[in-house]
Amino acid sequence: DSEVMLKVDYGKFGDDNDDIISAVTETFTITNVDGAETTVIVTATGLPSGYKGESKPVTVPANGSVTTSLTIEVPHKKDPGKEKIGTIVIKNGENQLDSADLIQNTASMLDLEELEVKYTDYKGKVQKEEFKDDEEDTYTLSDEVRPYTEVTLTFNLKNLFDSNYKDDGALDELELSIDADDEDLFEEPLEDKYEMDSIAAGKDGEYTISFMINKEVEVDKYTLDLTLSAEDG
Repeated sequence: DSEVMLKVDYGKFGDDNDDIISAVTETFTITNVDGAETTVIVTATGLPSGYKGESKPVTVPANGSVTTSLTIEVPHKKDPGKEKIGTIVIKNGENQLDSADLIQNTASMLDLEELEVKYTDYKGKVQKEEFKDDEEDTYTLSDEVRPYTEVTLTFNLKNLFDSNYKDDGALDELELSIDADDEDLFEEPLEDKYEMDSIAAGKDGEYTISFMINKEVEVDKYTLDLTLSAEDG
């Protein structure tokens, strides 16, 4: 394998006094192309400050394969997303036999549980659609929206940090930005960013914004790119 993934969920920090959590890499396969059984040392090297990687022997049969993993002690340091944090190295004595990038995939602790969209359709009937958190990142309204009517977006948010991880688990500086593929969609320009109240660890939050559709808007499909961000401890 050219890379090994380490999935990290900071929701496992369960107390304010926690400094590190243990995370286990996805399994990876070591193949022995030699004609004799071999014991190799598998370790994680080049880790950032505060991390601690496991080092362990693995015995691989002659012309066979073994599936294994490593445990990494992880501090609360990374943004959500993927980042290389080190290298998985296989050695026989002092001889390095192979290596793979170690990639930390950090989960977001800010979850959009539901997005409610309230609007008026082209017949003049008020519609309300609810989009649940189902790992989809694109939502499409069922009906056409009537020009010169109000659209209301209500965001139901969840702070996924453990409620006992209070100090570092609070989500502050919550911001929403909305980018449209055509600003002529709106009767009045939207704000660059909308600021929201902080959400304590383990708690829910709700935020609502409204805007008017331009009365002279062209008939077309329009896309809004919604971005939510926050700072933790």
